[in-house]
Amino acid sequence: MKLIPLGVAGAYTAAGEASPGYLIEQDNHYILLDAGPGITGRLAKIVPYYKLSAIIVSHLHFDHMLDLLPLSYVLHIKPATVPLYFPLETKSMFFGTYEANEINPFLDAFDIRDANGNFEIGPFKIQLLPVKHRLATVGTRVETSDGVIAYSGDSAYCENLIRLANNADIFLSEATYLERDKERTKEGHMTAKEAATIAKEANVKKLLLTHIWFEYNKKESLNEAKTIFDNAELAQEMKVYEI
Repeated sequence: MKLIPLGVAGAYTAAGEASPGYLIEQDNHYILLDAGPGITGRLAKIVPYYKLSAIIVSHLHFDHMLDLLPLSYVLHIKPATVPLYFPLETKSMFFGTYEANEINPFLDAFDIRDANGNFEIGPFKIQLLPVKHRLATVGTRVETSDGVIAYSGDSAYCENLIRLANNADIFLSEATYLERDKERTKEGHMTAKEAATIAKEANVKKLLLTHIWFEYNKKESLNEAKTIFDNAELAQEMKVYEI
């Protein structure tokens, strides 16, 4: 199983970065986790958009979903339909975006499903659990015969993240803030130290830090995480992580 971060930034990107989007592949099956601005061109370097087995969007904040619009356009033109999972309690936000842009016909690109529970897609066993953010949000656990990849989405520290990351080979975790700015985690985010604490409590093999505030020196976030969990790295865009 391979994990390829297409974008690792948050709501505002540093120069050259894209917002969150992570491609998971095994046996020519592909799942896209989040579709933030800037990821579609990078996706095209790896796999044709119509070969996606599913798209799972953790939540509908714009930095995690805006590239659904160009994806729906090209899928509509193809035509092709891809299963799309997101928390349906926020569906008015999703449909409102399409109505405001008068592009409702593009919705036929998606087989829209609620993001919860357990299900299988090709070789992937998926578990989705609610996590702690300002808006309805899910974290994701992807398991195959090769191993486990867990993704936090945007979330403050919570027990469901430990459940999702339990014994994972890779825990891809948001680490938006540093401990010196911990008061800002009330927005529904974590510090690098908190992400590392979950990695340690969940007994993961590798922690990949993502969604780091653009003004930080990312090495400082990494060093903070390493005080708790040594096998931590900064998630790198377009790098292939294999388990």
